[in-house]
Amino acid sequence: SGALPSEMVEMEYWRAREAGGASGRAPEKVLYGTDLERSGFSTCCKDPLAASEWNLQTLSKQGCSLLRHLMQPIPGVSEPFMYIGMLFSTFAWHVEDHYLYSVNYHHLGAPKTWYCVPADDMARFEEVIQGITYDGVQCDS
Repeated sequence: SGALPSEMVEMEYWRAREAGGASGRAPEKVLYGTDLERSGFSTCCKDPLAASEWNLQTLSKQGCSLLRHLMQPIPGVSEPFMYIGMLFSTFAWHVEDHYLYSVNYHHLGAPKTWYCVPADDMARFEEVIQGITYDGVQCDS
C-alpha cells in the first residue's frame, strides 16, 4: 500500500512536536476541520448504508437510545459532527458534552492514533498536564 507503519508516523509526530517547541520555531501548518454538521453516512433509501444500525445519522433515534426522546436535535450530541484532519493534526484532550459517550467512525485514510485516559486516572492525568503546561496566571493589561 506504500503507507508507513503507524509506529513510524507516531514517532515522527512526537519528534516534530518536541523539535518545534524546543526551537521556538513555528510548527508546520496542519489543517483540521472541526464541528462540521455532516456525516459520511447517507439517509437515502437506495443506499445500503442508510439501513445500517451504525449509521451515525440515525444512531441516536434508535429504540435503545435515550437521545431519541429529545424534543429537538442537538448538533454534536444527537446529530453527528464530522472532523477532517490531515497528517499530524491534533484534537484537544477533552470529555464529551455532559460526559456522554461518543461514537467515532474512521471513513478513510491512513490509520488514526487515539490516546485515551480511563476515568479512574483523570485526576492523575490533570496533575501531569498542569505540571507541564501554562499555569493559568493572568497578566494585568
